[in-house]
Amino acid sequence: QLRLPVLLTKEITLQPNSEKCINIKILSSMNKTSEALFEPTTYLHSKAIFLINALIKVEGNRSRIMNINANDCQKTLSKNTTLGHTGCPRSPRGKFT
Repeated sequence: QLRLPVLLTKEITLQPNSEKCINIKILSSMNKTSEALFEPTTYLHSKAIFLINALIKVEGNRSRIMNINANDCQKTLSKNTTLGHTGCPRSPRGKFT
């Protein structure tokens, strides 16, 4: 299984105590892969920003994931912030079995 970095596609501001669906990009050519397992980094936990492990749909190296800002103040994440990694299947069809 390959582990590929997942980055934020543009700068975002997260409102206090909120959930938001954000756009992500995967740093690799995954044109034949339609699904991947997302595993978040843990360094955002210290900032009270949480992402969950998820099976994501991939289209053109891009996808969307939910995040939670558990702070009482807004937080901004910069473009290309590393959010985690994907685990990509090695099957010829690009599907998990």
